[in-house]
Amino acid sequence: MNKFIKWTPRILTILFIAFLSMFSFDVFFEGYGFPEIIVAFVMHNVPTFVVALFLIYAWKKPKWGGWPFIIAGLCSIVFFKTYRDPIVFLIVSFPAILIGLLFIYDGIRSNPKRTRKNKNKK
Repeated sequence: MNKFIKWTPRILTILFIAFLSMFSFDVFFEGYGFPEIIVAFVMHNVPTFVVALFLIYAWKKPKWGGWPFIIAGLCSIVFFKTYRDPIVFLIVSFPAILIGLLFIYDGIRSNPKRTRKNKNKK
């Protein structure tokens, strides 16, 4: 169970990054020239890069690294108005919030100070 809790948010984040990066491939079919394609591809991948940075931080500090995911999920609710359509909410906003909560839970559960206190009580 411990490995499941540890690896679930990490794997979900990698899948979420892959999902976000899929949207950047439409620039190849727009008829742009090579320089415009490169710029558009990089611009479309900015959310992917940001989520990858969140993952790097959360991997090292899961207790605090989950908060950027939750904040990003809440911001996506407001900015993209995903509250209007439940399907869009479940695809865009909910994964980030769920990943953040799982990282925080993993960080709290695996805190060495917490486990030392519990061992001393026995």
